[in-house]
Amino acid sequence: MGGAGSGNFRGAKRTVQDCHTLACSWLLKNHFFDVDVKLKKERSTLSWSDNGNGFYYTHLDLQRTSLIEMRLFLYTSGQLVYLIATPMHFGGLRWWFKCPQCFRRCAKLHLDEDRNKFYCRKCLDLTYKSCLESHTFDSVFSEIAPRMGKTKLEVAQMFSRAKRGHKEQWIRKRDRRPDYKSRGICPMYPDCNHD
Repeated sequence: MGGAGSGNFRGAKRTVQDCHTLACSWLLKNHFFDVDVKLKKERSTLSWSDNGNGFYYTHLDLQRTSLIEMRLFLYTSGQLVYLIATPMHFGGLRWWFKCPQCFRRCAKLHLDEDRNKFYCRKCLDLTYKSCLESHTFDSVFSEIAPRMGKTKLEVAQMFSRAKRGHKEQWIRKRDRRPDYKSRGICPMYPDCNHD
């Protein structure tokens, strides 16, 4: 039964944190969207290093085609990415990338290092580190629970409490000590009820 390479092992998914990310919020914060309609922003260079993933740079042109649409051309990848804006009900616009592969609206695009192109998280099948770490002890809890006479959920809750440490509820100093005397800081002392 089953030799080397058999089974359904796919390996761990790549995480968003392991990729270079191009974010609308970063472009907005660094004034890349300050372009008038039908005008083209001069070629700019973006460079960044994400979480020790190495250094990445790209040259880009940004052109606003209408009040709610822009085109971003990334020279390094030879990729044309559209940006669209949605009006917010309290005024202003929120900018989004349109994923070049699935045309879905997204706030961030991630670099696919194999193809040297930017796509959304769903197209690259990326996950978050927290999702990978969230159920790592479920099998252990399943084994321990019957021995303790508890359910898997009860054991998980006990474990999470132990991990956080036991924190006592904070009790006011005057309630903990019978010999406590107020220092009279309150300007309404002694007529007030608080110390």
